[in-house]
Amino acid sequence: MEKKRQIALTAVNSRSSHTNLALYYIKRLLKYQEGTNTDLIELTINENWKQSLMKLTKQPYDYYLFSVYIWNSDFIEELVPLLKKICPHSKIILGGPEITYNLEKWKKTGTADVLIQGQGESFLPQIFSWKSPVFRSRNTPLNSVPFPYEPEDYANLKGRLVYYEASRGCLFNCSYCLSSCSDQKLEYRDPDTVKKELKVLISIEPKIVKMVDRTFNSRRDYAREIWQFLIDEKSPVPFHFELHPLFLEEEDFSLLETAPDDLFHFEVGIQSTDKSVLNAVDRPYNWPKEKENIQRLCSLKNIHTHLDQIAALPLDNKESAEESFNEILSLSPDEFQLGFLKILPGTTLAKKAETYGMVVKKSPPYEVVQTSTMSFTEIKKFYNVETDLGRFYNSHYFHHTIKYLLENSSSPWAFFTALMEFSPADKSVKRWAVLGECLLKYGEEQNSGDREYLMDLLRLDWCPFASGQNYPPFLKRNDGEATKVNRRAAYPFFSENIAGFTRRDYNRSILFVPTNERLIEELNSNAILFYRSDSIGKYKIDLKELSSPEENLRQAVQPIKEPDRIS
Repeated sequence: MEKKRQIALTAVNSRSSHTNLALYYIKRLLKYQEGTNTDLIELTINENWKQSLMKLTKQPYDYYLFSVYIWNSDFIEELVPLLKKICPHSKIILGGPEITYNLEKWKKTGTADVLIQGQGESFLPQIFSWKSPVFRSRNTPLNSVPFPYEPEDYANLKGRLVYYEASRGCLFNCSYCLSSCSDQKLEYRDPDTVKKELKVLISIEPKIVKMVDRTFNSRRDYAREIWQFLIDEKSPVPFHFELHPLFLEEEDFSLLETAPDDLFHFEVGIQSTDKSVLNAVDRPYNWPKEKENIQRLCSLKNIHTHLDQIAALPLDNKESAEESFNEILSLSPDEFQLGFLKILPGTTLAKKAETYGMVVKKSPPYEVVQTSTMSFTEIKKFYNVETDLGRFYNSHYFHHTIKYLLENSSSPWAFFTALMEFSPADKSVKRWAVLGECLLKYGEEQNSGDREYLMDLLRLDWCPFASGQNYPPFLKRNDGEATKVNRRAAYPFFSENIAGFTRRDYNRSILFVPTNERLIEELNSNAILFYRSDSIGKYKIDLKELSSPEENLRQAVQPIKEPDRIS
């Protein structure tokens, strides 16, 4: 009996919670190759290279296949030569965007037996017979590609980020994006097939399903059909989509209003609000209409919104980038990602980079550090703002506090640049208490008359993260006895009205009682209990009733539904 060929599909992910869609496709397609045994080996870019080599050589393999991207390119470039010397008789095959669009660089390394340029599906029937160092593939129709995930994969996918594509290619031709390359054809998977496969994904119970479609709603009716399906399915699994706001219509908003909370995570790549900047990268401009639709999207509190900006685009300068920042953050998205232009090999912009005086990192992630219109000194300021945007805004640590401070600043950019003076110089510092104290110091200098209000906002923001009854030292209250009285008065209701709620649960919960008159009014004279179980449950109680007889107290307390934010 002929010995089976042993194949290692090596996924090098950025995090252990991530998965590799391309290699799951390959794994599924290799099932059609007789006499093969395939293992999926998952590594991360953060793990020790020795441990990686040990995993890859735990048993002998005839073939190693790697999918190479900008985030794992350096790791693979260092790992593969060592692997080749340790296993000289094994064939190493590399594919993915980094190989497809940076072929000459990888040919020079000489460590791979085969480099696949293009999609990998058409290579597999020839995997054992191909002798040349390069395979230039043809595109495989998306509807002929099987669903990548099999029952044997489900346990490994549960609780992780899982990728799925309903389309390939893009309607647009943005010069910085690989989807604009001439080999990328826009095509859609059959919607009935998509619905059938998404139903399987829901049953797997991943943490989230990320649709990798570049512009999911480029076909409005197609997008609506899938959204309606997911709403009807009452999926407990959230889905992440990338959208273009210009394609959103009244029918979309009416449909999206009916979606369960947190089912849809929508990412909108605004990139810039400046017309000349967008024209320079061949991206359509209609900011007034885009802004109107994004505002409506962000107002739908059942939808998680994520907006993107790219700094240092062609013709972008300090003023236009700051204006874009202000325009985007003023829309109050759930997350705002400030990124920096990357000159990806193979893109149209890669051929024009010198025209714009771009200084570019020559290895991944190919980031621009200076242009003819933005100096490195100016870009450095955006680096610092990006860090604090993540720590103070995207972390959701300080929702009420940041909202208040932004409203009292001349602009979002002015706020974040002023905050730099108070935020930790060590960019790795992300502890709530350290960052909260920075905001207090900032607020004391900027709004000294509102110190007590700011203190109360910070206490309110702390509560979802508290593991007990105490506040950080800088937020300690001076009414300890009053706090104890309030907690004692409120306990009888919670013990009777929250299933399974015990004194021990109460001791691990924190009761927020506002002391500042302004916040008391904004909370409609309510105190809030933050009860930590599997998630954070919130219950409000009328402050006037804390000293009332027990029977009145029970009628005064109500559970809070999300969102519970101060309007």
